[in-house]
Parts: sequence; C-alpha cells; structure tokens
Amino acid sequence: MSLKPAIALALLVGTRLGAQGTGALRGTVTDTAGVPLDHARVRALTRLGGMREIAVRFTDATGAYRFDSLPAGWLAIDAGRIGYRLVRDSVVITGGDAVRLDFRLPMSPITVAPTIVTAAKRSQLLDQAVTSVSLVGAQQIAQRAVNTIDEAVDKAPGVQFIAGQVNLRGSSGFVQGLGSRVLLLVDGVPANQGD
Repeated sequence: MSLKPAIALALLVGTRLGAQGTGALRGTVTDTAGVPLDHARVRALTRLGGMREIAVRFTDATGAYRFDSLPAGWLAIDAGRIGYRLVRDSVVITGGDAVRLDFRLPMSPITVAPTIVTAAKRSQLLDQAVTSVSLVGAQQIAQRAVNTIDEAVDKAPGVQFIAGQVNLRGSSGFVQGLGSRVLLLVDGVPANQGD
C-alpha cells in the first residue's frame, strides 16, 4: 500500500469520526403570540468546566436560527431579546443528526428612569434635579384623554397654563419683560412663545 492511499484513508476515517461527534440544531424564536422575533440571541452552553458558552447565533427576519456543528451530548440552549424574558431549555445532540428546538419568549418590559436634560443643562435623573421639574408621561396623557399640550401640562402638580404661557405655582412666568422663567418642552423641543 502506498503512502497516498493511506493518508486519504486516514483523512476519510477522521472526517467520519468528527462528523459523529457533532450535530446540528435549528429552530425559531417567537413571542407568545407566535410573531417571529428577529435579532434574538440564541446561545449554546455546555456543563464542561461549569456552564460555558460554546456558540452564539442571532435569528434572522423570520425568527429562525441554526447551529451547524455543535458537540454531541447534553447542551443548555437559551434565547433572549431586549424586552423579552430569557428562556432556557436543554437538548441532547446526537452525532450526525439535526435537532429542532423552538422558543416562545414572554414579554418583559424594561423600565428606565426618566432623564431630565434641561434642569441643569446636563443629563441627570429626575430625582437629582435641584430645580422644580414636572414630567407628564405618555401613560398619564393617555389616561386623562387630553387633546392639547395645555390640557396635559395643566394637570401637572403646581403647573398652570394661562394665556398661552406655562406658569409654576401662580407665578406669571415673566420677569420685567426678560422672558419666561419656565421652559416647556414637548418631546425635547421648546414650546414657549418666542415673545
């Protein structure tokens, strides 16, 4: 037997043994209503050396993901996306086979503290503002069924909307013609009158 056929046989046997040690995993990630979630992260984790991440994929526009060669054996698979709760499941990968695992992620809204930019001319949290700041959120506006900005602002504590100008705690909002002391922003844009 010559050296070339022996090398070819060794490569063929090594390829088959390697294929038996890996398998494929595919599936979809949807929300609880069945809507596909794109850009969801799917991770494969192994117990060897503690829970260790061995591969990561992101879903496409149809919510599908695919791992082509995962090591055979038990693996933990989790899927998550911003605004949804992380879901973890386990799967046994068999060498040379493909396994399907679908995920349904429940919503988990993220609550972020409001940030005020104008109170100190720098970004700061609402509870750190040293000036008097009132924030009327979208939920409050929806609950009150207001139609105009002055109706929404008029419901804020200590704030009145008089003669087209916003006023705090009964002040006129003007100092001897120097302009308003109260700044009204609508989605970050000043809404005070120019005069």
